[in-house]
Amino acid sequence: RLHDALDSLHRTPNPSMTKEGRAMKYRTQFNRAMEAGKKSALAAVDALNTREAEIKREAEIKAGLHSHVDAATAQEIRSALRSMTQEDRDRTVREAAQAGDSTIIQAIRTAASPLLVGHIGVPMESILAAMVSKSAPELLQELEDVTTAIDLLNGAVNAFAREAEARRDPHLEAMADAQDAATRAADALIDAAAAG
Repeated sequence: RLHDALDSLHRTPNPSMTKEGRAMKYRTQFNRAMEAGKKSALAAVDALNTREAEIKREAEIKAGLHSHVDAATAQEIRSALRSMTQEDRDRTVREAAQAGDSTIIQAIRTAASPLLVGHIGVPMESILAAMVSKSAPELLQELEDVTTAIDLLNGAVNAFAREAEARRDPHLEAMADAQDAATRAADALIDAAAAG
């Protein structure tokens, strides 16, 4: 709607306005439209970000990544991992993720310090992604859809801003500003003379 309104304002001559006046009016309406568009886009991005967070949480829950692991079990797992070689620890973690063993992954994630587990060469993000893709592939598709929607929204906002900006005429706007300032100064002189 904002695009169509600005387009109509730009294309439709106003017989009661000069070119400079039209340029000034377009600038004013352009600024208002950009602010309204920004608010609308931010609200849409907030909604998409909220949905993205909900999907991620739901996927992690389906993968068992929010299940409770009692402290003794977690400590035992961490101790076993810490005692392994780097290669064995990485293999164990990868196999746990592929098998969907959330208990091992949760023990790693909830460790107060990486030192309690030992260095893991596999990035936690890829471990979580593997578990989620196995247990909730439909949610991953929805997550991709949200990411695509955010990208499309950003593209549309940028295209709107570029196109609307291209319709502005800085030269006519500057002339309108100068004419407006001169008119205001003349009005002030006349008002002062009439008052006194």
